[in-house]
Amino acid sequence: MFGWLKGERKTLDDLPILDKVVQEEAKFKDKQTPDETAQTVVKATIPLVEEQAVVGKRTVAGDIVRVEVETLIGEETISEHLHSEIVDVTRVAVDRPVTERPAVRREGKTTIIPVVRERLVLKKELVLTEEIHITRERVSETVEQSVELRHQTATVTRNDS
Repeated sequence: MFGWLKGERKTLDDLPILDKVVQEEAKFKDKQTPDETAQTVVKATIPLVEEQAVVGKRTVAGDIVRVEVETLIGEETISEHLHSEIVDVTRVAVDRPVTERPAVRREGKTTIIPVVRERLVLKKELVLTEEIHITRERVSETVEQSVELRHQTATVTRNDS
């Protein structure tokens, strides 16, 4: 029906006529004689093509993103320098009379603590019976110990739709 729209040249006689022949009375300016000749007019309608856009929305699956978190356990050796003291206690017998109580004293790395007692002789005298010698020695050593350390890694994967 609309083959003539494809660029072919046509005359008005080739166009489809949508309205039938309509008789109209010719009207003159003076309108004095209504019985005057009637004029026949042919009306042709030219169909026009029109495009219309229809806009709509729909949900479409897009990319899928997946995040996986993994906890890993690794073993590490920790090295630390530690200090400690070793104390050696030695009892030294003296058993000699003194006139007064001796004071605690230091000789190098050794602390000397006097121990006294009273004994009865014809007279009362103070006798140093023993000394306790305490020697301190500082020892340093490096200690290594294994510990568990945890860390996480994340893997991101994307699946195209």
